[in-house]
Amino acid sequence: MIIVDKKLHERARQNEPIRVGMIGAGFLGKALALQIATATAGMRLAAISNRHGEEAVKAFRDSGVSSVHVVSGAEAVDDVISRGSFAVTENAADMCKARAIDVVIEMTGDVEFGAEVAYEAIRNGKHVIVNAEVDATVGPILKVHADRAGVVFSGIDGDQP
Repeated sequence: MIIVDKKLHERARQNEPIRVGMIGAGFLGKALALQIATATAGMRLAAISNRHGEEAVKAFRDSGVSSVHVVSGAEAVDDVISRGSFAVTENAADMCKARAIDVVIEMTGDVEFGAEVAYEAIRNGKHVIVNAEVDATVGPILKVHADRAGVVFSGIDGDQP
């Protein structure tokens, strides 16, 4: 078991999972939702934002999650998560501003939108993971902003395990 796995299992044992907010519920987003919900100890996919909320609800349901609430506003996202449920919002900024989210994963594949979301998340003190398109285009710039904000910035690279 690698160090990351050990830390995630420790967080699971302490009931302090990393609270993940995912932007985008397309094919890859749904696959990631399933992975986090069913096979990743120490992480909790707490919220999904998608321009069509019903796709985000479907991503949760396909992952076996049933306590899903469609909401609007960062405070509403926080409220749902604090009650142990799962939030869906059609506004990515809600996710970036919600205090109950630790990490934002951007999965839309849209470079301009993804860069804006990542920057907003960084400005709000969130760790950020972006898709390969955003990383290849503006990743170095976002990394500088993340370093200044004291948060982690990473890209999803198909070569990573």
